[in-house]
Amino acid sequence: MEETLPSTLVAETYYLLGQYDKALELHKQALRDGCCSHELMANIGKTYLALGEFDKAKDFLTKGMSSHDPRVRCEATINYASIKYQEGDYFGASECVEEVIPFLDNLSDDGSFSPKQRIEQELLSKACYLGGMADYKYGQYFSACINLDMYRRNVSGEAEILPVIYLIHAYCRTERHDIAEKILKNEQKRLDEAHEFSMQRGLMYQEMADSLYFYRYDDISTYRHKALDSYTHVILENGNDLTAQMAKQRVNSLVLAMK
Repeated sequence: MEETLPSTLVAETYYLLGQYDKALELHKQALRDGCCSHELMANIGKTYLALGEFDKAKDFLTKGMSSHDPRVRCEATINYASIKYQEGDYFGASECVEEVIPFLDNLSDDGSFSPKQRIEQELLSKACYLGGMADYKYGQYFSACINLDMYRRNVSGEAEILPVIYLIHAYCRTERHDIAEKILKNEQKRLDEAHEFSMQRGLMYQEMADSLYFYRYDDISTYRHKALDSYTHVILENGNDLTAQMAKQRVNSLVLAMK
């Protein structure tokens, strides 16, 4: 078991608060004090990642990836994969998470609801999200379906909009339109039950319409009008700020598509 110094615990608090410079300084202090644990290396690496210093992040994450602690090793690997993804190396990102997804899936399926298991589930969700997006980007649509569907199921109805959209497109591209349609309908139900008019709701409806373009046409108009309705509410509620401007751009693109 790797020892965790009090200063590194404080550093992690700063990290969670988004104060990455302070977190990094405390981690470096622990390093100067003689701590050289794999967990510290992984934490320094992810802090450099948050600061956008990818080369330094990779150096420290590589050291963290050799940890005997499976959680430290998996988290460092996922963060390393995140850098590869952001650098456009989608194949490399997919390869990284491919190693940890089965391992994390087994760990998080022990039936308990301990803090340890919640951490493992969060890591699994992140790995599946990242792996699925990377798979889609370099054309491995079947793998994208598997990983993004695992992500969607693991977060139990709290999935972010982007991976769900990519999942729908991945099923369309593999000609499994029945599954794509089922996900579309589930997402429509979730959005309708939320009773919120937001950019996310508008984007999802617009993407639903675009996804339907792959295989059926009768519902496109319905989803486009739902998207317009959401964007209109966003514009009315936000005046002329950046969110409203983004909504206006989306409205213009929809109007052109509906002509």
